[in-house]
Amino acid sequence: MNGFLPKLLEFLEKEKIPYLVLRNYEELPEKPLKGSDVDILINKKDEKKYSDIFKNAVLESDSFILFKIRQSNCLSYFIYQKKPFALATWVDAFFEISTKGFVFADSRYLIENRLSHKKGFFIPSPGGEAATLFLKEIFSQGFIREKYLLKIPSLVRKDRDSFVKTLEPYFNRKITQEILEICLNEKWEAAVKKRKKWLKILVFNNFFKNPINQMGRFFSFVFGQFKKIFTQKGLTIAFMGPDGVGKTTICEGISEKFKNLFFKEIKKYHSHFGFFPELGRIYSFIFKKQFSENSISQEKPMGLCRAILYLFYYGLENFLFWPYFIFLKIRGNLIIFDRYFYDFVATNTRYKINLRLFSVIAKIIPCPDILFILKARPDIIYQRKKDLSLKEIKRQLNAFQNITILKITPIVFVDCEKKPEEILDEIENKVLEFLSKKYGPK
Repeated sequence: MNGFLPKLLEFLEKEKIPYLVLRNYEELPEKPLKGSDVDILINKKDEKKYSDIFKNAVLESDSFILFKIRQSNCLSYFIYQKKPFALATWVDAFFEISTKGFVFADSRYLIENRLSHKKGFFIPSPGGEAATLFLKEIFSQGFIREKYLLKIPSLVRKDRDSFVKTLEPYFNRKITQEILEICLNEKWEAAVKKRKKWLKILVFNNFFKNPINQMGRFFSFVFGQFKKIFTQKGLTIAFMGPDGVGKTTICEGISEKFKNLFFKEIKKYHSHFGFFPELGRIYSFIFKKQFSENSISQEKPMGLCRAILYLFYYGLENFLFWPYFIFLKIRGNLIIFDRYFYDFVATNTRYKINLRLFSVIAKIIPCPDILFILKARPDIIYQRKKDLSLKEIKRQLNAFQNITILKITPIVFVDCEKKPEEILDEIENKVLEFLSKKYGPK
């Protein structure tokens, strides 16, 4: 069967690695349920073999690993598959079932008593699935989501014995029975009220059972949370080229293509962050005259004073907002610039300014992870948009290939004479390759 997930499950079976899919498996092996991740349970000792198998499944299915996170109880990969259909999802391999570093379900029992699904992969026993699903919802969400309200009691009624055995090592018999009765009778409000009490008992039992291991597990969890918070998992891309080459259309197309990736939000900016007022507005306010802000489209040479003002004004804005830029990346946003500060280079033959000054400023402001230079034949660009003369378009196409930019940031040249979908596919592949190299497994 084609696709990443079928390959992964096939390889796990072939290599005889005990596993089970914890939940949301109704549409597997092709894909998880809409809005869900793929949650797999494996033995801790099989982590290395699992990781190797995962990478092989990625290669065999021509997919991408775009992000990897190693936590105390889990190894998470974000994969992106293009064929036979687009699929973007997290695949989490758990070594233990815990909350905040405290184990609440017997992983060994679950794996030893797993069941074979009719589609050929392994799932928990009904009671085991209900127990892990219920406490995961209560401890992480604080309530039971609507999609599980009927499923949990139905699973418990099928298999009370496994429900009890899954939880009993970490709760006493009285509490386990209490949780069982709540699930059977669907007393969800009572579960929410007892949440803190259950957590306290869970913490005590874990420390009492093995205090040294539990201390290590808890500190590992805390360290993992800090690492997750301060790991830059965002991406910044910028598009540059003469007016008429298709920057705005491409920016919109890429935003649409990447809306299902792991990015928290997609932030779009034109030329700069926009926190400082446009120079043109300031000029118009002071002198009561119109001022064309888009200097790149000016064929009339820019004066020395105006050029210096342009360079320092927008350079200062970008420099001062370094913290904001880092915050956006730490939050996991995709930042897209339609034009960027480097546009200055495209008019360098018009300026009386030494490019060394530009280079110094360009190196101390936020730098895009990938800069896409869009190009096409001058006559094609001119036919699309006649804001620039044919002569100016030719000059700018040459200027955008200035070696000064090449020394600052990775550049990808994109031929914009192809069909729009081909252009977007090419850009998408470049971004996926970059993410895979930067954030994927080393």
